Amino acid sequence: MRDDVPPPGDGPGGGYGLSSMTERAELIGGSLEVRSPPGRGTTVEARIPIP
Repeated sequence: MRDDVPPPGDGPGGGYGLSSMTERAELIGGSLEVRSPPGRGTTVEARIPIP
């Protein structure tokens, strides 16, 4: 995925986080889902419609 958003700052609290990722996905008609079952790692899934 490519976007025109500048990279976030370094270190804790310097990034855009999942809320920004969700907002950007929704702005183009998509969605973002984060799954993190205990002991199984984390999956981030972005669903973006392709015209």
